[in-house]
Amino acid sequence: MGEEEEEDEDENDQQPEDEEEQAEDNSNDDFPNNFRGHGGHDLGDRLGTLPTNDKEGTAALIKQSQLNPHPRSAISDHGYLIQIGLLPHPIVEKPGYVSRILRVPTRMTFEKLAEAINTAFDWTGFHLHEFKLCKPCLKRTRCMCVLCEPVVAKFNQTIDGHAYVDEWYEQFYTNFDADKVTLGDVWGHDACRAMNMWYRYDFGDDWQHLIHFLGDADDRLGPAMALPRSQEVWCLSGEGHPWPEDMREDWMDWKDRTNLYEWDRQIVNKELRKLEI
Repeated sequence: MGEEEEEDEDENDQQPEDEEEQAEDNSNDDFPNNFRGHGGHDLGDRLGTLPTNDKEGTAALIKQSQLNPHPRSAISDHGYLIQIGLLPHPIVEKPGYVSRILRVPTRMTFEKLAEAINTAFDWTGFHLHEFKLCKPCLKRTRCMCVLCEPVVAKFNQTIDGHAYVDEWYEQFYTNFDADKVTLGDVWGHDACRAMNMWYRYDFGDDWQHLIHFLGDADDRLGPAMALPRSQEVWCLSGEGHPWPEDMREDWMDWKDRTNLYEWDRQIVNKELRKLEI
């Protein structure tokens, strides 16, 4: 009996070490721990709602909302809070982390959301962009790779009244015109709130942004921040200096002469004030 108890104790002592090793393998040192994908079960657990796992079901929800908007979406001043994090660029070693928390109106289209994100991150908006609604990757508990997350719906940029759609990919997910789908059409459903939303800007340099849905915005936030009542999009907080848009610039020279943590929320809100919803 004594030998068996000693063996059990040895096995129990080894378990925490294995768990620690597994946790180390699942971590991503290049991205902050407080901004993980939904594969980390943070937002999904808080909502208590499992994400929709079939593209037809999710697309049907979005299409239904386009025909019959959610009651809250009809309120002109109702808004959402979203957190947007810029993923590290593959050619940059240990860059400064950049994120923004925005208040956006539910009636805003995804095309207008792209303008808001470009403004908040100091992008010029001259390059192509797209949004992807994805099922969380279940391979790892802390997966930050957009490539291994199955796409459920894609919101394409509209140029001269036409949205680019690759018909071959249509069999895997449903395409939508970004200027015809509002945020309320998507985030009005709990199933969609529990999914990952990705914003891709500049298909050449490939800037990837992970968007977290945080919840419904309190209508008193604007007055509390002394913002004009007419302003519908504003930045509450964030961190990190915007990165240079053209990665052909000498990165190390820019990094040496730039404070990677410096940014001005008032300047961001002043620019966001110019957006027309």
